[in-house]
Amino acid sequence: MVPSWILGLAEEWGSSMRRFESKLTQISGTLGRIHEEGPVGAAIRGHGDHLPDIDLEPEVQKFHRAWLDLDVRDRKILWIAFKEPGPAKKKYLKMELPKKTYYRYRENALMKICLDYHLYE
Repeated sequence: MVPSWILGLAEEWGSSMRRFESKLTQISGTLGRIHEEGPVGAAIRGHGDHLPDIDLEPEVQKFHRAWLDLDVRDRKILWIAFKEPGPAKKKYLKMELPKKTYYRYRENALMKICLDYHLYE
């Protein structure tokens, strides 16, 4: 059974990833730069876009580092489970897995993070 603290942390991580993705789409292109920085700031800056700063809470940073160390399947299942919005049925169908298998894989991935979480200080 997955502890409630890791589920809460996974949900917070997913929310942080959605906010970061939202910031990325806001500043892309000339109109995005004008909206973010005004016409003068957009004109002064070079042609390349920059990545926005994202302030992750320390606990969420630790979760993210642990997530990065998972294998591809586990990363994908946690990304879909916690980052992407929508009902669970949509998520396990996207993974092309039966419902029971989807939840078992999700639980196993969370338990891997839970067991190694203390190593990411």
